[in-house]
Amino acid sequence: MTKVDITKDCWQKSAIKSDGPVCLVIRAALEPVAGLARFQPAGFPEIGHVIYEAPRDGGRREKVCIVDSPASMANHLESVCLNGLDNELHPELAGMPYVRCVTDRGDSPSANQQPDRVVCTSLTEGHRIASDYFLEGLVSREWVPERKKSKKNGETVDPAHWTGTAFRDQLRKEFGIKEVKRDKTYFIWPEAWWNIYTTLFKYDPNSLLHGVMFAREQIKLYRILTAHLEATGAARVGTSGVKFDRLGKTTSGQPI
Repeated sequence: MTKVDITKDCWQKSAIKSDGPVCLVIRAALEPVAGLARFQPAGFPEIGHVIYEAPRDGGRREKVCIVDSPASMANHLESVCLNGLDNELHPELAGMPYVRCVTDRGDSPSANQQPDRVVCTSLTEGHRIASDYFLEGLVSREWVPERKKSKKNGETVDPAHWTGTAFRDQLRKEFGIKEVKRDKTYFIWPEAWWNIYTTLFKYDPNSLLHGVMFAREQIKLYRILTAHLEATGAARVGTSGVKFDRLGKTTSGQPI
């Protein structure tokens, strides 16, 4: 592999040669827009902007700010696969497999109405195909009408509902992994790893490209494509802000 000296001019040409390194570093001079004198990097509740001291030549250190993390950049890379905000693929990617979570259009399920309202897709979910929206969903659905059951204390009603195989169970079967204790412990045979890759490629190649983790099954596949955006010579700006969680659905509350 060709070694690249980034201190020399035009080092980028050597970096992208066929025998060059697998990592391409792009350096750009950023200019603030809207007449401002600074740019605002991505921040995290309770932590703020990530600024660290990176080691440099000669024993010196340089402050570097993470403007966008690999996880955040993956979201940007995935968004270009979509055709605007309609959760559909861009025309140039038509036919690429991905997973959609759909639900009923009414307040209650009906045998006359197949679930078809799109909630989210594996291109918009942070955990991609490993999101619970998909894993807890049903595949090969069947309609079960309302049934009455007789018990000693009287008659009960089992409401009409959709039934089928949970997508998580379907994936576990196709992965070919050994279930030691359900939802707790799984053993992955060495030869089963290829089944995992081919199964994910069949349903959602994007999950292989940007990485995916199935926590219960202890399956973690690293990103093939990764990116991050950093600013050098950074310093912290002491401005404040408040994030409100009006529905109380997260643990962040009201970070300041």
